[in-house]
Amino acid sequence: MNVICEYCGREQPAENLRCIGCGAPLPAPEPVPMRVTVVESAPEPANPLPTPELGDTLKEGLAAAGAVVGSLSLGSIVLRVAAQGIAIAISAFIVGLTAGSEAAGQSRYILHLLTALLGGTLLGVVVTLVKKRSIWTLLAAPSGTILGSVAARLLPDFNPLLPLNALVTLAGGLILAMVGGYRTRGTRIPCLKVLQPIAGAVGGLLFALLGFYVLYRAG
Repeated sequence: MNVICEYCGREQPAENLRCIGCGAPLPAPEPVPMRVTVVESAPEPANPLPTPELGDTLKEGLAAAGAVVGSLSLGSIVLRVAAQGIAIAISAFIVGLTAGSEAAGQSRYILHLLTALLGGTLLGVVVTLVKKRSIWTLLAAPSGTILGSVAARLLPDFNPLLPLNALVTLAGGLILAMVGGYRTRGTRIPCLKVLQPIAGAVGGLLFALLGFYVLYRAG
C-alpha cells in the first residue's frame, strides 16, 4: 500500500516514516479494521426424541421370542390333545365292537357290557395320562386293540358268557398305550392335568357303548 506526501505530492511506500523527496513526515497509515463474526450454536430441539437403550431393545426381542415359543408350545398341546381324542375314540370303539360281537344273540350280556364300558373308560384315562409324541399317541392304543382283537379270534372258544375276546382286545390296547411313555414336568395349562383324564374317561365310555350297541343290535 502506497501513500502520497502532503508537501511534495510524491507517492511512496507507506512503510517510510519520512518522504524520500522532501523529507517531510508522512502520515501514519490507518489501521485495517478487524471484523469479528460470531457464530451461534444450533438450537436444541424443543422435544428431543428419546433414544432407545440397548437393554430395552433386548427385552423387546426376548419378549417376541417368548411369544413365538409360547405359540409353538400351545400348538403342540392342541395337536397332542387331538391325537389323544382320536386314539381313545378308535380303541374304545373297537373294544365295544368286540364285546358286542360276543354278546350278540345272548340274553345275559351284562358282563360284556361292563367290560366294554369299563375298558373304554380305562383306555381313556391311560391314553391321556401316558405322554408320548403325538404320532405314537395316535397309533399306539388303536393298534393294540386291533392286534388284541385278531389274537382273541385265534383263541379257542370258552364259556360264551365270559367276555374273553373283549378282555384280550382291551389288554392289547392298554399295553401298547403304556409302552414308550415318558414323564413330563407339567403342562403350560394346569387345568388340563385334571380335565384330560376326565374327558378321556367319558369319551372312552361313550365310544365303547356305541361300539357295543352297534354289534349287539346287529347280531
